[in-house]
Amino acid sequence: MAQPVTFLFTDIEGSTEILHRLGVAYGVVLAEHRALIRRAASDHGGVEVDCRGDEFFLTFADAASAGRAAVDAQRAIAVHSWPNDGQVRVRMGLHSGTAELGSEGYVGIDVHRAARICATASAARCGYRSDCG
Repeated sequence: MAQPVTFLFTDIEGSTEILHRLGVAYGVVLAEHRALIRRAASDHGGVEVDCRGDEFFLTFADAASAGRAAVDAQRAIAVHSWPNDGQVRVRMGLHSGTAELGSEGYVGIDVHRAARICATASAARCGYRSDCG
């Protein structure tokens, strides 16, 4: 039976460029990024469905919790001290809908919609900026 859920997908913008620039130090960026995303999701009741490389797939019981998690994560990422005085931007896509929860995870068109929303996002345009209040 399809369940209502809010999906949050995240992805480090320009991760390949960051990897080329930092080399093995990129591992530190990846670990710190994961910790910040996981903390924000956990604080708002999020469930980690999948994490591959620099991408997350999270679910929330409601859109408000997902939105708060996304904002908290963006704030934490914006003020974090990254290696080599670098900057990390994370695009995020939120979408509420329904999906079947099976043995392989969530399946449904709304999962794909949420992933597409994230893929078209630009952290430079829509990410948290400290000058936005």
